[in-house]
Amino acid sequence: MTLLDRYIRRMKRMTLPNRHIGRRELVSLFDRYIRRRELIPLLARYIRHMKLITLLDRYIGRMIMRAYWLVLGVLLSLFLFATLVEELTRLGHGDYDLWAIIQFVALSIPQMLYQLLPFVGLLGTMLALSRLATSHELIAMRATGASSWRIARASLYAAVWLVVAVFVVGEWMVPVSVQKAAEVRDTALGETRQTTTEEFWLLQDNTFISVQQLNHDLSLKSLRVLEFSPERRLQGISLAQVAEFRDGGWHLRGVIDTRLDGQGRSFVQRSIEKPWNFRQTPGDLVAFRIRPEELPIWDLMRYIHHLEINYQQTGFYQLTLWNRLTHPLAILVMVLLAVPSVFTDVRSGGLGWNLFRASLFGIAFYVVNLGFGYVALAKNLPPAPGALLPLFLFTGFAVWVLRRAG
Repeated sequence: MTLLDRYIRRMKRMTLPNRHIGRRELVSLFDRYIRRRELIPLLARYIRHMKLITLLDRYIGRMIMRAYWLVLGVLLSLFLFATLVEELTRLGHGDYDLWAIIQFVALSIPQMLYQLLPFVGLLGTMLALSRLATSHELIAMRATGASSWRIARASLYAAVWLVVAVFVVGEWMVPVSVQKAAEVRDTALGETRQTTTEEFWLLQDNTFISVQQLNHDLSLKSLRVLEFSPERRLQGISLAQVAEFRDGGWHLRGVIDTRLDGQGRSFVQRSIEKPWNFRQTPGDLVAFRIRPEELPIWDLMRYIHHLEINYQQTGFYQLTLWNRLTHPLAILVMVLLAVPSVFTDVRSGGLGWNLFRASLFGIAFYVVNLGFGYVALAKNLPPAPGALLPLFLFTGFAVWVLRRAG
């Protein structure tokens, strides 16, 4: 076998779809054998193939992005209409007029987007690739050498935009919009602007604080402050109507102090207002203001750290943190579950069933991803495997189905 024959075989191997060749090596081969007319058709074929793959990625991505917008418009319209109908039942209560309802519904859009984007990735990918399959464009792509892995990779490229969008919406838009929406509705209805009426406890050194109510302005209502000695003996109890943060510190109003001297005697003192040595700032109480899944990741991590240093349970909040971190990755898993469903001959009548099956897989992933973490908490298992294991299982299943599709 001559040297030329060996290079011809090498160039043939490089024309495979998944084969990559560096630009320097290609230029070197071209310079060495530019006068060999046998290699010119091979080089032309390779360059055409490179352009085809580039155009293929852009074409599939463009089709998927259009389907994303279509699916997002349909799903968001349905959820907005359902929210509007629900809020119209409160029309006329207090100052809750049509303008307040429109404001509340508009401020609810970021939260809806955060919840819907994974399903937009699933349904949008299925819709776009189904159109390509119906028009036999997928058959043409496969005939030119594009494998199912190549089509899946092009679909994941398009899904990266959804991953970025869900991160931006979840970190910067949802926490603010949820609070503003609650303030608009509660103010118009004339209700107390409060976040929670359930009692919760705070800990600082040897002091336990019971709070009955947390308002939207992060003021505390109906407090009980129990002070203990290092030997765990009760030293005093303070009752306060309100605790407010102003001028860089906390202030108690409507205070009744009861001090114990250790000999069975107590001393009671009443104060209209007095300063309170409480180290936590209103920012540390953000976790009580909205639900943990609506908190920014950094605030959630800070609150978990606060619970840990005060020897309190953190399992639920750690699970929420891991779910927040894996939520963008769930979009990529949804897309992987959608891609293999379209590799079926449309004329065989199996495409509709495959699309329906892929939708069920996506819903099953969403349910299992949420439920498995709570099962892990109930069994006293670490929260991280509870959030990551469903992601790995469904990713492995999607990869296995893609390998079977070829």
